[in-house]
Amino acid sequence: MVGIGVVGLKGVAAVLAVAAVVCCATAMAGDMIQDLKVGHLIGGTPWKMEVAEIISTVVVSFVLVFPIIILHEGNIAAGGIGIGDTALPAPQAD
Repeated sequence: MVGIGVVGLKGVAAVLAVAAVVCCATAMAGDMIQDLKVGHLIGGTPWKMEVAEIISTVVVSFVLVFPIIILHEGNIAAGGIGIGDTALPAPQAD
């Protein structure tokens, strides 16, 4: 990030964002390959399975934004710092 001029807290946020995208993409690839394996064993068609995975990923990505925002803002309204506070921990970040 230093090479493109992003330093300090913005640099940390940028690195975490890139790492999160890579992590999610890797996890989804692993899930999809398992789904394709099971689909092959039970006689499913790969292209239909891939279309279903893509549609569900897009829908869930948009739907889950709202509960996360509600939890984050609710914790801030209660005097916390949002996600990562002791009342609203982010255990996956440990």
